[in-house]
Amino acid sequence: NVLVDDTGFPGLVILNRTLSLAVDRLSDGRYLLRCGSGLLLRDLVKRTVTFGMAGLESLSGIPGTVGGAIYGNAGAYGRDIGSTVRQALVVTAPGKKPAWLSRAELDFSYRNSRIKTQGGLIVAVELILNPGKAVRLATRAQEILESRWKKLPHSLSAGSYFKNLPPKQPGERRRSAGLLLEQA
Repeated sequence: NVLVDDTGFPGLVILNRTLSLAVDRLSDGRYLLRCGSGLLLRDLVKRTVTFGMAGLESLSGIPGTVGGAIYGNAGAYGRDIGSTVRQALVVTAPGKKPAWLSRAELDFSYRNSRIKTQGGLIVAVELILNPGKAVRLATRAQEILESRWKKLPHSLSAGSYFKNLPPKQPGERRRSAGLLLEQA
């Protein structure tokens, strides 16, 4: 699902189909996932939940690709994908070779990353996930999906266009953009 303005776009639109996924077990018991940025986020979440890898289940139901999720630091229910990233393979300028950028270099913040602010093309990513109980993770992922279905359309969606607002007071949760829109 690629959306491009009918009046044109002064650039290049790339439909990314880098779908690779490899998993290694680290000596400390955690999992190292290497995946292409074109892999659908929903497929990655489903696979990790099925095989007992914890850390992405809160992203259930978020549309788009892994690369898009990294670009915008997708998140939900208090978790974001940036917290699981070890490094990402990024092309930062035309003609330059891809380079691995660490989580710190990617400068993740709420719905933001260095790639979003400074540009670049995400080719692949390495994620670190913790071991978990597949049944518990699947239950949590299903709860999140059911919660989303109550609030969002069941058809194809471009996702949420609005960021939640910062808390009014330190220590409080962010204020829901959806709730504020409904009140308006």
